[in-house]
Amino acid sequence: GVSLKQKVIDGQDDEATEIIAQVIIELNAPKITGQTPFPYVSELAKDLELLKGKIPSSLFSYGRELFHRLLEAKENVLLHGDLHHDSILSHGKKYRAIDPHGYVGPQAFEVGACIRNPYDCFPHVRSLEETRTSRLNILYRSLPFSREEIKGWALAYTLIAASWSVQDHAELPIEHLNI
Repeated sequence: GVSLKQKVIDGQDDEATEIIAQVIIELNAPKITGQTPFPYVSELAKDLELLKGKIPSSLFSYGRELFHRLLEAKENVLLHGDLHHDSILSHGKKYRAIDPHGYVGPQAFEVGACIRNPYDCFPHVRSLEETRTSRLNILYRSLPFSREEIKGWALAYTLIAASWSVQDHAELPIEHLNI
């Protein structure tokens, strides 16, 4: 199949976001109530700590508090955990998720990765603000999550991804902070 990133490259970012929302719904995440071999999203809290002193303290504090508040909001389900444009491929007229990371946490966590991706070809046909707002509005109307959950996980996941960049490359991508 062809990566969903191709739609972004072709100037069809809104359609790509609609497809991501549909894939999230179709994943039909099973509830997790007992033991599981998968890590919990809550374990990513330690990664956020890598940003302390590297981003404005108000953003760090807000992001950390938001992350913990979002974890309390919903039941735990099995998640793809890294659902973005490169991990969704066309399959005929449908799209399928590939390359799951496998986490357990609130289902709304799935929206986080799609807000800041595709990292290597983020759309430039409109401003960052317009792209982000359009993506969020599509997710608000397409998914059964609250606005606070969608916007919150978009921010929290972006901060987690920024911390991974600090950990792996000793750099904080300015694009993450802009988003």
